[in-house]
Amino acid sequence: MGWEYGGQWLSSVTRHVRIYAAYIDPETCEFDQTQTDKLTLILDPTDEFVWTEESCHKVYSYFQELVDHYEICKPSYKETG
Repeated sequence: MGWEYGGQWLSSVTRHVRIYAAYIDPETCEFDQTQTDKLTLILDPTDEFVWTEESCHKVYSYFQELVDHYEICKPSYKETG
C-alpha cells in the first residue's frame, strides 16, 4: 500500500498472502497508523482460490505460531558504555 492510504507501509506481499506491519480493520479495510506494532495477514485478497475454514485456520495458526516464536526468541539489546 502506498501513499494513497495515508503513509508508507512496511509489507511483504506475495500473490496470495500479504503481511503488513500495521493494523487493518477486517470490515472496512482501513489502515490504522497508530498501531504499526501490529501485524496483519491478508490471505488471498483477490479470492483466486476457494479456502475452506480449516485451511484458513491452518494458515492463520501457523502465522501466529511464527509471530509468537519471534517474540520469545527476539534478542534484547542493552546499552553498553
